[in-house]
Amino acid sequence: MNNDSFFCEDLYYSLCEFFEKDPTKYRIKTWDSIKDTLTVVEILPKGFYDVINNLNGLQHKEYLSTLKLGFNDKGQQIVIRLRENKDGAKYVVLKVYSKTNYADIYVGKETEQWHIIQGSLKRNVLIYNSKDIYIANSKGNSFYSAKVSDFKYAPIEISQFILSRYSEGSMIWKDFLSESFFPPIMVNELSQHHNKKEFFEKQFNVDLPNSVNKLPFLKTYAACCAKDYIIPEQIPFLFYDTEEIDFDFLPNKRNKKDIAAKYLKLYIRRKNMTANKDVISDYVDFSMTLKEPIDILAGKKKISEYHNMLTDRIIQKANHGKKLVIPETPLKYLTLPKEFHLLTTKKALMFEGKRNHNCVGAYVNIINNGKCVVYAADINGEHLTIDIRYKKSRKKNKTYDFYVNQCYTTYNKNCKQETLRYVKECVERSSDKAIEKYTVAIA
Repeated sequence: MNNDSFFCEDLYYSLCEFFEKDPTKYRIKTWDSIKDTLTVVEILPKGFYDVINNLNGLQHKEYLSTLKLGFNDKGQQIVIRLRENKDGAKYVVLKVYSKTNYADIYVGKETEQWHIIQGSLKRNVLIYNSKDIYIANSKGNSFYSAKVSDFKYAPIEISQFILSRYSEGSMIWKDFLSESFFPPIMVNELSQHHNKKEFFEKQFNVDLPNSVNKLPFLKTYAACCAKDYIIPEQIPFLFYDTEEIDFDFLPNKRNKKDIAAKYLKLYIRRKNMTANKDVISDYVDFSMTLKEPIDILAGKKKISEYHNMLTDRIIQKANHGKKLVIPETPLKYLTLPKEFHLLTTKKALMFEGKRNHNCVGAYVNIINNGKCVVYAADINGEHLTIDIRYKKSRKKNKTYDFYVNQCYTTYNKNCKQETLRYVKECVERSSDKAIEKYTVAIA
């Protein structure tokens, strides 16, 4: 890019001019010094001035001090600085704070001041006349080149200004913003992309059909992540399927496998609405672990066959050379009634898996990592495999909550509703004592 000594000044004053045009939606405050011009932009919640005007009508305002007002709509604070380095060159510092529902209003006898409460710092952007653009950490002592994904937290007005000035004629940034798609590509590389097909082919080094130009960004990104894990001949189905799937995520090069797994589970489940979702989930996870191609066109019966075929292999792989140890977590101290039997060995897990025709024998790693414990039980004429887990509690005076993650009979079928209620009641009755024992043990 060509050097432009006025790039930063033009960007700064253009932003200020934009926000000044609509004082009902934005409020700006500016301070000037010799080498530093600072502008604070407050993007106001809807109805903000209605609240201010109502305050003006209050009697005995002199008795009020600072008010913290909440709004249904969120506001946001942006700080824009035009600074000058020791060589006299201008650069822009852009600080983006998280959105907030609150504002502080000070009401005095003769003055009335208010401001949007500043959220946490989400992005600290540095822009130079050379058009180099960086993200600094909160302390400002480390930097990396800015990505489009860094503007996920910025108001759309800021994103439009920045991305349009780096696009060099390419309009793909408009599609990014219209679909709230923030890919992990460098802002400086925006000009290299012109349409969806070209963008994804460069990102994934693959030839794609023209139909991807009509698909949503997130769907196509997830499909591109998923294509490496399915039967090769079925890949075109991913890109000709126009039906949207409810799956929201932030594109990231490091979690492509996780994106692929979640997408494939949703894709297969949508085509097999009556199939057990845990069987589908296991089928996808087992196939990816064993590097077996996934059949996305399989029906309910075929998926069950694949699941059972892969279960023995995944159990052998999961149990190879490993011992089962229940670690120091609240789960270790859960004691259930005598009809519940805690499975404490690999052999017990494998036996339970064969007896109930499920994949619980592959749970060694999950148990060793403290994520769950597995019980077997005979209740109401049903033999159950029960997966119990815990999470931090949102309740007052309680640190953890136990919950029944799975409670299935043979072939991962749901148990009777009265059976499930009884199991949950037993877990709930035993939870307080278990947490108490765990608290004493780690003290």
